[in-house]
Amino acid sequence: MPGGMNGIQLAGEVRKRYGAIPLLLTSGHAAAFSDQAQDLGVRLLAKPFSIDELGENIRREIDRPR
Repeated sequence: MPGGMNGIQLAGEVRKRYGAIPLLLTSGHAAAFSDQAQDLGVRLLAKPFSIDELGENIRREIDRPR
């Protein structure tokens, strides 16, 4: 990402600015980021994933109580 920020750092900034906005991160290195994502309350989808898995995770995140 530009500026040296990674996805977890971006999610942290989004959380600070917008609170409980639905967020879904995808990563080929999900195991390395799972604890950080969990601490931020961000759903993390491991690559590779199917279009159905992506759709299901988007729906879960949108429907999750805030």
